Amino acid sequence: MGGQAQPAFELTDYDKELEPSILFGLGGFVVCSSNEIAKKIAFNPNRNLRIKCVTFDGDIIDPAGTLTGGYYSANNFVLGKYDEARRL
Repeated sequence: MGGQAQPAFELTDYDKELEPSILFGLGGFVVCSSNEIAKKIAFNPNRNLRIKCVTFDGDIIDPAGTLTGGYYSANNFVLGKYDEARRL
């Protein structure tokens, strides 16, 4: 499909001692470059996978049936606030 998909925990830098927590929080997510790729992964015929996908646009595609849009309020964007605090 000409895109990318990668487990979310592989896209973060963290101390090795935090690995159990990172895997708990991010281990069930795959980051995908497009909705098409995310849908192929999330709704794979192998129902045992049950993988939630997040696109670069912020859409979350969940095999449980939840589909959310990528809109977010810039005022409540937690990762943006964390990054800003880290830079300060």
